[in-house]
Amino acid sequence: MFVTGSETSKYAEKMMREEMNRRIGPGNEELKERLIPKWAPGCRRITPGDGYLEALVKPNVTRVHNEIAKILPEGLVDDSGKLHKVDIIVCATGFNLAFAPPFKVTGVNGVDMAEEFGSAPNVYLALTVPKFPNYFVHNGVRGNWASGTSLPSNEVQVEYILQCIKRMQEENIRALEVKEEPVRQLYEHIDEWHKCSVWNDDCKSWYKNNIVGGKLWIWGGSALHYMKTIKTVRWEHYDFRYHGGNMWSFLRNGRVRAEVKGPKIRLAPYVRNSDTPWDIE
Repeated sequence: MFVTGSETSKYAEKMMREEMNRRIGPGNEELKERLIPKWAPGCRRITPGDGYLEALVKPNVTRVHNEIAKILPEGLVDDSGKLHKVDIIVCATGFNLAFAPPFKVTGVNGVDMAEEFGSAPNVYLALTVPKFPNYFVHNGVRGNWASGTSLPSNEVQVEYILQCIKRMQEENIRALEVKEEPVRQLYEHIDEWHKCSVWNDDCKSWYKNNIVGGKLWIWGGSALHYMKTIKTVRWEHYDFRYHGGNMWSFLRNGRVRAEVKGPKIRLAPYVRNSDTPWDIE
């Protein structure tokens, strides 16, 4: 559905236009012109909005399309100078898409994450950031924000982070830091992919920081595609720094756990009787 010009996308657009027209009802042509999108479904976040369209055409509802000029104690003044008296104002402002955390985060050589990001975040697989070793997030920039529910991909992100933590613990790693080049090439790939996605249509959405024609900060593909991509850690994309400086220091005393604390069994696996995986603690 999110691929521009696909049969599914065209069908969804036709079906949704027909349903919006049905819910708004006959007449109300100005409302339809202002409200029914010109872009493909998905360019902005989709919501069924049950009861919303029906409420807009009720006789006790006044629709005002002017901008708000100012707020007075008794109500709102629009940009034509007209005062609309109200008892309650409900502000549906959305939210600020803050790429950097609200607290100060410093990385290698004291770099500040907010300054590093500036107007463009630099995040690897929505999980970690170059120059900020041992820093992980979930549901970060260019992750699965738009395609289906985010919960399954959040779980896989946690599994990814645990893989990193496990290796750091087992191999005496002091700092695990993603390189910048994999991020640069990933962004290049995602930008190219989005040339054929509905999210790239001429709409304003929080996927592109509410800028028409802005850069898309979502994954270049489906939710399943993202989950499969992060299932396995690509260690070659990381730099490692070790406690003590020697990458082999984790080998320690040259013995395995089973030799010290395991059951009193024969431990020398010289020959296996069948082609089964071999492992030992």
